[in-house]
Amino acid sequence: MTSDGPKLTPCMECGKPVSTEAGKCPHPNCGTDWPNGVLCHICWKPARASTAVESALYNWENLEPIPFGTKPMGEYKFRSSKTEEGYHQDCYQAIIGLLKTNCRCCAQPIPLRGLFRPCPNCGDSRPIGYPEKCGCCSLPIEDENVTIETSEGTFKAHPLCSENHVAYLLGHEPMPPTKVKVDKPEKRIVTRADAWILLFLSIGFLFLGFWVMLK
Repeated sequence: MTSDGPKLTPCMECGKPVSTEAGKCPHPNCGTDWPNGVLCHICWKPARASTAVESALYNWENLEPIPFGTKPMGEYKFRSSKTEEGYHQDCYQAIIGLLKTNCRCCAQPIPLRGLFRPCPNCGDSRPIGYPEKCGCCSLPIEDENVTIETSEGTFKAHPLCSENHVAYLLGHEPMPPTKVKVDKPEKRIVTRADAWILLFLSIGFLFLGFWVMLK
């Protein structure tokens, strides 16, 4: 005999059985509001709320890891108890590690708290430029990225979190992505022929300079 009611699963905080639809753990000494965990928007697997990092969806003012469930600085003023967006700490650090955190003008390191504020060393208003926002994890994108096309539109994402996001959509969304394209920044590769051309041009300009001086 099977039951159509909610299934039981171990609470991600205390390990005791709770409903998969529970909005709060009913067991004493636990009482977490996220017994089924927080959905990491990088690997798209559940994370424990007590060790997860707060979502950066409205929090680009300070990209230092903030414990999940606390109120970050900046625009973020309110969190619904039903909101389950966040990151594993390891996933968050992996994405943040991709960012160039040196000022584009003076090359001095910029703290995560001030990446989108004027550089404290030279005063540049946007020390790391104007990176795009990842459509999966909401963190800044730099260099290589993936374009995901869905029935609802197109967005860019980090390669690190896009593959798991597509797999998640295939299992949870009625209209999965229709196309995934990798966009790589164009890099000029100097071939051996290019090197010889540059060498001959350099020698030619050198002789031309001597000829002008002797004339």
